[in-house]
Amino acid sequence: MEGVNLRGKNLIVISCVLLTVGLIIASLDFKSKPLTISGIEEVEVGEEATFTVTFENEPVEDAIIKVGNQTKATDANGTATFVFDDPGNFTVTAFKEGHENSSFLIIVSPSTSGREGKIIPPEYGCYVGVFPGWGEYEDSVSAQQLEDFEELSGKSVAISSFSNFWGESYVSSQQLDEIVGYGAIPLLRMMPWGEPYWEPGYQSDYALQRIIDGDFDQFLSDWADAIKDFGKPVMVTFGCEMNGDWFPWSGIFQGGSTANGFGDPNKADGPERYVAAYRHIIELFRDKEVNNVTWLFHPNAQSYPKEDWNSIHAYYPGDKYIDWVGISLYGTQYADESWYSFEALMDPVYNELTSLFPNKPLMISEWGVGEWPHKGDKAAWYTEALTKLQSKYTHVKVAIVYHERWQNDDDTWSDLRVDSSPEALKAYRDGVSSDYFLGKAGSFDSEEQLPLSQIKYWAYQIQELNNPEAFDELANSHYDMLVLEPTRTDWSSDDKHFDTKGMVERLKSTKASDGVHRKLIIAYIDIGEAENWRWYWKWSRDWSQGEPRPSDWPDYILTQDPDGWEGCFPVAYWDDRWKDVIIYGRWQDSSPYGDYSSVIDEVIKDGFDGVYLDWVEGFEDDAVIAEAQRQGKNPAVEMIRFIQEIKDYATERNPNFIIIQQNAATLFEGYPELFSIIDAISQEAIWYDGDAFDEWNAPDGYDVPNDLSLTNYYSEHLDQYKATSVPVFNCEYALNHADDAYSKSYEKGYVPYCTRRALSRLTTTPPPGNDANMQMQ
Repeated sequence: MEGVNLRGKNLIVISCVLLTVGLIIASLDFKSKPLTISGIEEVEVGEEATFTVTFENEPVEDAIIKVGNQTKATDANGTATFVFDDPGNFTVTAFKEGHENSSFLIIVSPSTSGREGKIIPPEYGCYVGVFPGWGEYEDSVSAQQLEDFEELSGKSVAISSFSNFWGESYVSSQQLDEIVGYGAIPLLRMMPWGEPYWEPGYQSDYALQRIIDGDFDQFLSDWADAIKDFGKPVMVTFGCEMNGDWFPWSGIFQGGSTANGFGDPNKADGPERYVAAYRHIIELFRDKEVNNVTWLFHPNAQSYPKEDWNSIHAYYPGDKYIDWVGISLYGTQYADESWYSFEALMDPVYNELTSLFPNKPLMISEWGVGEWPHKGDKAAWYTEALTKLQSKYTHVKVAIVYHERWQNDDDTWSDLRVDSSPEALKAYRDGVSSDYFLGKAGSFDSEEQLPLSQIKYWAYQIQELNNPEAFDELANSHYDMLVLEPTRTDWSSDDKHFDTKGMVERLKSTKASDGVHRKLIIAYIDIGEAENWRWYWKWSRDWSQGEPRPSDWPDYILTQDPDGWEGCFPVAYWDDRWKDVIIYGRWQDSSPYGDYSSVIDEVIKDGFDGVYLDWVEGFEDDAVIAEAQRQGKNPAVEMIRFIQEIKDYATERNPNFIIIQQNAATLFEGYPELFSIIDAISQEAIWYDGDAFDEWNAPDGYDVPNDLSLTNYYSEHLDQYKATSVPVFNCEYALNHADDAYSKSYEKGYVPYCTRRALSRLTTTPPPGNDANMQMQ
């Protein structure tokens, strides 16, 4: 963090001094001749990748190659070989003393032999899915049908289920290809039955005992091979709604409550046979090393018959077998049934599941209600369900609507389609339109970020992101750009366990103010000061005012923050060791936290769209100027070089990576090339400042007016950025004077944000003209 630089009046004098001592460099040479590293740029998990280091076409022995957390020295041929256990994008860096390092990006893809892994739940929100019938045997899957449902419902589909009736006795990956080709996750429902399919009762050909005995192992092996060869995540469930009385695999038909025909004499045979059959299937898949399956346990919300032996828990194969727990939950399906609210149906089973399976993600594997106007309001039922899933039943991470209808024996129609009436369709569309409900890829259907030049509203929060309410406020706001602290890099508390990557991923799936593009998510980082709460800090922390600098600190840490920010220390940012911390990460192993690389690497790993560079004005700090003069360096030139290196490194890994400079608007003087390096500048407190740094409600944390001379000084320099089409953002610390600050900032052509010095919540003063959704209380 930084305070507004109130030493601005001295900047012209400092600039003149620098000119007179002849430190101006006519042009900036940011490049020196580096090592050359070459090798394969894409590899699969488990495959070897060999890299070669040369200098002027000659192999370099004992160069260090670092890839992710692996480090190796090159042999006499200049080569080193790596094997990757995990997929991802990794920086391959070669360095050796006396040479400039060189690097490139390698993409490690999941193995095509089925190692892609499990489907994990979103930490925020709920995936939406659909079972659209798929024809007589529930297996005529087509991507077009999913596209049609998306157009109908106004929301893409994250997961879609289809059935495999064993009586049809064929295995095909076509269904998987269609669903994944659309962009969703397939859920395969294994249904062990044959003709006549819709007559309940025992079917000897598909008895659970035959599965246990291995009679279907060849069929199951074929499915295992097909899914393994498919190589992408697939969810599988076996014998859904087994605690009901309508499927032949239901416990009631497989031994029921008897306890002397199978296994443990103290357990009911029906549920026990089901558990053994499901375990047998899972073990067969595991023996064939099919690792891209996520296993779902899928009972009905209510047990029929409702007896202790037939409880949901009795059928559970166990935590080591099951990844997700789902239920079928239906409102009124038939004319002779009573009408119940969604909450009345959900409450008992939700409480049961969260108690029985506290460590498993939950889903509603099937849900819906018929169109029976004389009994109840289907539209209201949808509205209640989709509202309660967001507010009350937040452990539910997938909800798959049953979009199907059928004719009954009495010639009535059970119509569970979302468009059974215009009112029902509107209620469903309105409900799933919330950003809480996630479509394919967990997004609201747009991966396109809003260009910086089109941003109207932005926000800045670098404290208390770990508060449970913080994410909801950020996600539900309509800000176009969020500047946020990468919280997990704070090792002073349990914040180091914060899921920054998950936060960024989820926020990137929420809408900007135009409702079309997604939000931009930018990481706040301090490049001009070392912060003693960060992961990279491995030295002592005590340095009292007036005492000598601690002896174990590196000499590039120069002094204490001049504005009183505790734990912040200006650095000689041109020092290679500091550049390693911020950019290159070559000396990661010297960190107490060896799984970290560099600040920029961690920002990229967490998925941020760019960085918001604090303490760029370090080039104006007295201690920094003195050290630069001692070393014969120009602090302004070194700061520009530093930013250029950050940009070069980051854009090599993400060509769209954004660089935003905070404050230090005078840096361009004599160096107009800065305008082509940065993507935007943001200036704090042009009109209003605050003195309190930590307390949100502190009365001196906002509305402190600046001198007009300082305001004019900022404006004159920021006009130069605008003249070269560099966007100017403006953060004002104003509450009661927020309207005035917004008005003045808009008049200057800036993009303003009014908040309080603590920067620990979203503003309570949304910009004029924005809708009520912006008004975070």
